[in-house]
Amino acid sequence: MEIKRQAKSGLVIGVKDRSHKYLQIVCSQCDIARWVREDNTRKPKFTNICRKCNSHNQTGGNNGYWKGGVVTIGGYTYTRQHEPNHHRATKSGYVYEHILIWEQVHQKRLPDKWVVHHLNGIKNDNRPENLVALPDKTHKNVLAKKSERIRELEAKVKLLEKALDNNQMIFKIEEN
Repeated sequence: MEIKRQAKSGLVIGVKDRSHKYLQIVCSQCDIARWVREDNTRKPKFTNICRKCNSHNQTGGNNGYWKGGVVTIGGYTYTRQHEPNHHRATKSGYVYEHILIWEQVHQKRLPDKWVVHHLNGIKNDNRPENLVALPDKTHKNVLAKKSERIRELEAKVKLLEKALDNNQMIFKIEEN
């Protein structure tokens, strides 16, 4: 730990703190000096790395809050992988696993304005046979038709439940 100056009172360096001494310590990675409370330098977890440099080391498994890349967004559970150079990476450098799997299986990039759809509707079922890529517009049409069909089936279920509640017999006669 490189100490640049002797300990000084907080008021001398511009901190409203009369009771503690501060040391100017140089970050071992970026060589930028910062003021640190002297008693903090004696803590077991103290490092001479500044917050900015330390935050770069906190991605993925190095972060204490890491849950293996599993995130829940809008009630759906997704798995993300850290691929900062990927064309679909977020600002934090993560890509959804289903996109990576589709690209790997098809050996090409997912085109812009395309989405990977889970055929069975289970968002964390990333088996290649469950994934299909569609233009975003087509995907929205598929979802609209799917929602309409679900509403139709729910209406039928309500009618059947009502018939069962009234102890009615339910028959369906089909002619070939």
